[in-house]
Amino acid sequence: MYYLHKNKNTLRILPRKKGTELRFNQKIFFANEDLTKIIDFVISSSDISKHDFLETGLSEDIILCALVSLSDEGISPEIWGEVWEGKIIKYINLHCQREKE
Repeated sequence: MYYLHKNKNTLRILPRKKGTELRFNQKIFFANEDLTKIIDFVISSSDISKHDFLETGLSEDIILCALVSLSDEGISPEIWGEVWEGKIIKYINLHCQREKE
């Protein structure tokens, strides 16, 4: 079980037989095995500015897309740490600019 706490937000990550249960404040989510792999990578690399994605088979774009989706569902980007929060904000801003063009 992982436990992340930032400001007044709390995220508990509970492994299940298949996937993971996420409890963010009062909300409960279920993550399949692919999303669980992404979450594990993000948690293990939350304080590192450069990541080696080749070993995981994940790309930064895939990870950011998943984190933005979680953000859309109510999980605050700040819970993932400063590095990922900054990347999420840049990702969202970039995609908003593209939509305006």
